[in-house]
Amino acid sequence: MEETHEILKDPVHGYIKLYTHEKAIMDKPIFQRLRNVKQLTGADYAYPGAVHTRFSHSVGVMHVAGIFAEALLSKIP
Repeated sequence: MEETHEILKDPVHGYIKLYTHEKAIMDKPIFQRLRNVKQLTGADYAYPGAVHTRFSHSVGVMHVAGIFAEALLSKIP
């Protein structure tokens, strides 16, 4: 049975599948607070396009960790 998911557009990783359990974590207020914290402090003054928050960084980390986990699970006989 396929787990339901939504699609997010990430500026670095492109389209990301967001599964129900991941969305439940992202909807928590503590996770949403990351939207207001800059990942690249001050870089946006020199590079106006360098707008990157801890929230978007965490979404990308979640995506890469999922790819890593799937690769590890595929190696198990």
